[in-house]
Amino acid sequence: MGHERHQRIKELLLAALDLEPDRRDAYLADACGEDNDLLGEVESLLVLDGGSIETFLNRPAVEDVDVAALMVELDVGSGGEGEVMNGAGASLERPGEPAAGGFGRYRVIEEIGEGGMGVVYLAEQLEPLQRRVALKVIKLGMDTARFVARFESERHALALMNHPNIARVFDAGATDEGRPFFVMEYVEGEPITRFCTNHRLTTRQRLELFCDVCLGVQHAHHKGIIHRDIKASNVLVECVDGRFVPKIIDFGLAKATAGYADGKTLFTEQGVIVGTPEYMSPEQAGMGSLDIDSRTDVFSLGVLLYRLLVGTLPASRSDVGGASPAEIHRRLRESAPVKPSSRLSSDRALTRTAADTMATDPGSLVRALRGDLDWIVMKALEKDRDRRYGTPSELAADIRRHLRHEPVAAGPPSLRYRVSKFSRRHRGLVVAVSALAATLILGVVGTSIGLVRATSATREAEEQRTLASLEAEKALALSDFLVETLSAPDPARAGRDVRVAEVLDRAAEDLDRWRALDPEVEAAVRTALGESYRGLGLFDAARRQFVAALEIRQEVLGPNRPETAEALANLALLQGDQGQAGAAEEGFELALENMRLSLGEIHPRTLSIANDLAVLLVSRGKLDEAESLYRSVLAAGDAHPGSDPAGVPITQGNLAYLLQLQGRLPEAEELYREALDRLRDLEGDRHPQVIDIMNNLGTLLNEMGRLEESADLLVESLELRREVLGPEHPWTLHSMNNVASVLQALGRLEEAEPLYREAVEGNRRLFGDDHPETLTSMNNLAYFLDDHGDNEDAEEIYRRVVDRRIDVLGRGHQDSLSSMHNLASLLLEVGRLEEAEGWSREATEGARLSLPEGHYLTAIFEGRLGVILLRQGKFDEARVRLEHSAEELSGSLGPDHPRTLQVEAVLDELDVSER
Repeated sequence: MGHERHQRIKELLLAALDLEPDRRDAYLADACGEDNDLLGEVESLLVLDGGSIETFLNRPAVEDVDVAALMVELDVGSGGEGEVMNGAGASLERPGEPAAGGFGRYRVIEEIGEGGMGVVYLAEQLEPLQRRVALKVIKLGMDTARFVARFESERHALALMNHPNIARVFDAGATDEGRPFFVMEYVEGEPITRFCTNHRLTTRQRLELFCDVCLGVQHAHHKGIIHRDIKASNVLVECVDGRFVPKIIDFGLAKATAGYADGKTLFTEQGVIVGTPEYMSPEQAGMGSLDIDSRTDVFSLGVLLYRLLVGTLPASRSDVGGASPAEIHRRLRESAPVKPSSRLSSDRALTRTAADTMATDPGSLVRALRGDLDWIVMKALEKDRDRRYGTPSELAADIRRHLRHEPVAAGPPSLRYRVSKFSRRHRGLVVAVSALAATLILGVVGTSIGLVRATSATREAEEQRTLASLEAEKALALSDFLVETLSAPDPARAGRDVRVAEVLDRAAEDLDRWRALDPEVEAAVRTALGESYRGLGLFDAARRQFVAALEIRQEVLGPNRPETAEALANLALLQGDQGQAGAAEEGFELALENMRLSLGEIHPRTLSIANDLAVLLVSRGKLDEAESLYRSVLAAGDAHPGSDPAGVPITQGNLAYLLQLQGRLPEAEELYREALDRLRDLEGDRHPQVIDIMNNLGTLLNEMGRLEESADLLVESLELRREVLGPEHPWTLHSMNNVASVLQALGRLEEAEPLYREAVEGNRRLFGDDHPETLTSMNNLAYFLDDHGDNEDAEEIYRRVVDRRIDVLGRGHQDSLSSMHNLASLLLEVGRLEEAEGWSREATEGARLSLPEGHYLTAIFEGRLGVILLRQGKFDEARVRLEHSAEELSGSLGPDHPRTLQVEAVLDELDVSER
């Protein structure tokens, strides 16, 4: 600040002090004209006029203290936060300012900051020890009694405190001109907001850093000191031994709530607003308010926390800057801040910027703020201070509860909320207890992406009832066979660890010598063996048993009996597993027709086959036909709830997956959760179909951009599948793919890659190279390699997947179109734009024809086509494509989904380039 401006401020200040208080505003407004900065600085210096207060100069020059201190005062009371000035090249040759020699044993190096009342210099202490210090001197022209009194109040406040998060004070004295100064610890830090941005601190790191700030403020409160000007520029952060350490500075506006040892109290201004309006509590803005307590600092901490999490202040400078004190008080008292997650949701540009500075994606950031952090911030910002946290330590304690996944005091006291926190905190215990309570399941039921679910437990029970009704001699023969077969393994020869597959193999071999078995009994046994083999993923062995059972039933019972229809359906299930979709569909349709004729439309066995056919239709992309079947099954199940209680939630889970494919994601989530709750109540947590629904819900959350929630569910379902089904079961391999996908999205690449490769090799061993599951796992591995920069290998795999999916599934199948889109994206990356455009157009137009209107995949494909066109300079069509993509993504996934934001960011760049 130049000498002339110093003089101007001094003239205006002295003139204003000569006027009655009610005339000062009008005088200053006229005298300052349009210079709002000048007006703000003079107003910030209008403190209590009169009063006898002992000055700084009456105190000893040096005190033996090891206490907190100020490094820099920035824009006190001006409504701005200011910036720390490093001072490189700053002149020290102002009239009346220290010469290069400095003050006695302190050699001034450079000016590093300036506020409304003091100037701060970086200096070197020469004796009795050498160190760098910050030296604060009262400004030239501010050395009147009232300003010296305020300067002294700051030193009194600092003399009371000794805390690692408050900078220390070392010394005090006066210049040759009589201006007081004090000497403080030099903090080589940045304002906390700038530090967090420059170091891209995560949400968790910001919260942990903020808790340290709260502890520093709490220490001041224990000493009876209220800061009254907590803001970002008054909290500096430095890195000490690899640890981020915040230091609170600038106690120039501090207020005492208790007397000092010498019986005096801190200086308190009356009749003016002191502090920074954007950070100020409503009661602090009240004119003449003398009952400020610790909760006013809690409010300012809430504003600081808001800015750290959102990237902006709850009240902007335009809301309060330049207003009269009475108007500031009214606005702060009446205007309610928008909760953090809502502020981000309503401002996509702000969300993108904030997410980038926190090393996350916009959707994850918004979700991280929803719930606990929204509640914590809004409780700290309560207008009524009785509803705020009582102390900074209470605020910090609630943040730590959030970080430990415990219920927060600011949150709703509902049982569901507290149970969810307990479950997340003790996930291992919950899983273990659930595992102990669950029934060991050998027969496998359920569905997963690209696979068809196994026969339900209800069907197994029905089969047992059918066998029990056979003639006594047939049941006895069956019993003898099972007893001998299951007791055949000899622990003395094979040890205790006898594999289930070995028992099944022995049973299958022994069937040939059991000539006494009735054909119907043999068919039932072969069906049971086939289901067990299928449940273990041993599809070739299962096929032999199912084919034999079907042949027996067709020969003995004829084609129109329900047992024959069920044998057809079993074989169709297996054909679907093995990728023979056309044969499977024909088998299901024939089985369903026969079952309807023999048992009726609403019999549980009829509905079970209808559900299985719908699952297959989904895998073939016939979504409308599948939805109609699912809804007919659900309607019948609701009308006859006792016939197959597990059938309804199983079908609900399957319908939810169909809705997911159609892009109706909120509907799908609601139905998944309802199905999961109902089936868990019936079957427990370890039932394979329960695990299937968990897995599919996890994939849905991944698509919705809720990555942390998705990862939790998918990892849990993978662990359960490994335990229940084994590490090489097809559904376990599918879970590996899903977990790897969400880990990749979270940036945990070292964990994702081995899962991708294990899934590919496992599917190749089970199915061969051309099975849909193998192709899906190969596609996902290629996507990983592409993301990892291995373009050559990724392209080779993508082309293989595109070719084989077109041959196996057809050009219009959703999986084929997705592969084309992925290949186009890679070609875009490597600059082969014409070929990229061809694949991208086919994917986009194919999706427009085959997927429901407004489907999110179509919008994603079109957005990528828009980017390719943009790179080729085809701006008009690019804009049309991008705008249409953004509109459809916003409608299907929501305006805050990362994919929506990505397309809108490209549109923003296009706008800029065309201007």
